[in-house]
Amino acid sequence: MKKLIVMFFIILNVISFSQVTTVWTKSVIDGNLPAWFSPTGNSERGFAYNPVNNKLYVVSRNAPFSVRVMNADNGADLDTLKLTGVTGGTYLLNDIETSEDGGIFACNLVIDAAGVFKIYRWLNETSDPVVAYQNDFARDKRMGDNIVVIGKLSDNSIEIWVPDQKNSIVEVLGTNDNGNTFIIKRTITLPAATFGSATSVYPNLSDSTLVTNGAGKNLFLWKWDGTNLGQVPGGIISTGTTTTKLFKFPNTNATFIATFQYVAQANARIVDMDGKS
Repeated sequence: MKKLIVMFFIILNVISFSQVTTVWTKSVIDGNLPAWFSPTGNSERGFAYNPVNNKLYVVSRNAPFSVRVMNADNGADLDTLKLTGVTGGTYLLNDIETSEDGGIFACNLVIDAAGVFKIYRWLNETSDPVVAYQNDFARDKRMGDNIVVIGKLSDNSIEIWVPDQKNSIVEVLGTNDNGNTFIIKRTITLPAATFGSATSVYPNLSDSTLVTNGAGKNLFLWKWDGTNLGQVPGGIISTGTTTTKLFKFPNTNATFIATFQYVAQANARIVDMDGKS
């Protein structure tokens, strides 16, 4: 999923959008891959950056199961999150995200009707996780490959976007109590077979659109009512890509898409949506 087989952290030079600078790398080739990171498997599928404390959180299913805390400036291992009470799912945890004001959320992976999808919240890096949301949705499903968290806990603007690969549905969760609990805020239904494997979505609240991506599918742009607005050719963003993020840099109006491709030589691609690079 998210995100890496070779883990790296990059910044984009906002003066010259075509220039990407590698800040640090952890990889087999460089001989500095952490011992907890699988060099051959896919047990590290989810990570998140916390903009409040400048740390990374990485979910690792490589024994022992853990959520690692890393320094975003240099990739140094710092700590692990507590996992007391984390139970259920095909994978206990798979993806992890943070809110704009530093809230930490992670979800399990479920792949059938019996699976109960869960989202856990950590109040801070030393607290035990609590279940912020759980639901079996009374249907066959696959949920938890990728989730997206946008907004803030402090003003209840936070939303958690959860795609269901099997049903081409996106469940959007919201809160009225600063993230202690979540409810379904809206359900977006897209045409059948819209999603590829390891489905990823990312919303644009300003114009009620979202992009969808998954292995075997092009990246598409949709209205929330299910109207297709177009797609990105496979020559620009490969149909082998999965996790997808939209982002902007300070003091610019340029919007970028970042995607991850899980292949023999896993890679990330950054595309300027304005067509400049």
